Amino acid sequence: VRAGRGAEALPWGTKASLLAPWDSAVLDTYAACLFAVERCKDALRVQMRAVDNLPERVKGTPGARPYLEALTRYQSSCGAEASANP
Repeated sequence: VRAGRGAEALPWGTKASLLAPWDSAVLDTYAACLFAVERCKDALRVQMRAVDNLPERVKGTPGARPYLEALTRYQSSCGAEASANP
């Protein structure tokens, strides 16, 4: 995804999220794939799940920062679109 190949990564992210829907790292990557192909509403929804599924020992620590930063980035980019299309 970071290499600008989000469309190529999307099928892998989708499959991984189906195999491990509880894994925050998998969901975070899947959300990044969705965001890369301009599926903002879906990226925002999946990133919220990634944050919600963070282990309790990680919440409130520096380890949660990348997940929260991605969520903030998706909210600022997709916020109006996501709230306009429930």
